[in-house]
Amino acid sequence: MNAVAQITTNAITGFSGHQLALIRRTVAADCNASEFDLFMAVAQSKGLDPFTKQVHAVVYNKDKPDKRKMAIITGIDGFRVIAERTGVYRPDEDEPDFTYDPELKG
Repeated sequence: MNAVAQITTNAITGFSGHQLALIRRTVAADCNASEFDLFMAVAQSKGLDPFTKQVHAVVYNKDKPDKRKMAIITGIDGFRVIAERTGVYRPDEDEPDFTYDPELKG
């Protein structure tokens, strides 16, 4: 990557060249170039941050090109961010209370 690309911000993802290189080396280390581009496009389109583990790229069968697959997985914090954007997300401070009907046991 040249010096200009490292300093400027990528217009599509909003990450700098340094940040994209860091994501490629760490969070998406198993991705090839196409998979990395897809991962970043999905993260950007959903407004999720790979640095805070809101979204993950998992590559299966890395050593078998004919079976290689990448899954983009949203982490729990990613789901919380998405829920917060709805404006009606209200996490509960109390643990849930489960009640069971004794007649239905067994």
